[in-house]
Amino acid sequence: MLVKNFMVVSPLTVGPQTLVVDAQKIMERQNIRCLPVVDKKNRLLGLVTRHTLREAQPSKATTLSRREVDYLLSKLKVGDIMIKNPFTCLPDTPLDEAASLMERNRIGHLPVVDEDERLVGIITVTDLLRSLADALGVTGTEGLRRVLGTTSMGLRISLEDVPLRAGEVKKVVNILASFDPIIYSFLSLLREGKRTLVFRIETREPVENIREKLEAAGYKVGIR
Repeated sequence: MLVKNFMVVSPLTVGPQTLVVDAQKIMERQNIRCLPVVDKKNRLLGLVTRHTLREAQPSKATTLSRREVDYLLSKLKVGDIMIKNPFTCLPDTPLDEAASLMERNRIGHLPVVDEDERLVGIITVTDLLRSLADALGVTGTEGLRRVLGTTSMGLRISLEDVPLRAGEVKKVVNILASFDPIIYSFLSLLREGKRTLVFRIETREPVENIREKLEAAGYKVGIR
């Protein structure tokens, strides 16, 4: 999965001369948490977020009057407060690399640029959650279900503490194949040296038959 398949294409942007008060209105009106800042050639200059907008507000300990504060804020421009040289990625960046970059740097937004630094999109934590839902088969299978003539989400089968050794996934797939299923999705999750396999399948086989065969093979099974 690549960033270009999940990013928001041609997101709203502002220029560095945009007033902060205007950028704030745009974000509130569109219910978005960040705005890329670009030049006239759509090259990325920076990023303004709700957090940077809050930081631009004067401290409550200021000795300025409310009128003076309002005046200063009315003159403040996005270019004065934006995050310069933000982390970015390319459209063909693998989604897991983008997610890792965001997690390591504790950021919720990643502008997507082409090789000339022109903005082409943006990917957010929300988009990553959508990609996870797709990978788990929760979304994105509506067309397949229509073809099959079912509204069922299928069975979600999770196997915990699956050994990290060659042939283990093949072994599980062979067991599932004996029930003549349609596999919507498959995900392998690694955490603290332990692996969990998650399948979403469609089958007419009774749930207990599937559980019994997987448990007989030594797996810790969850089906819903």
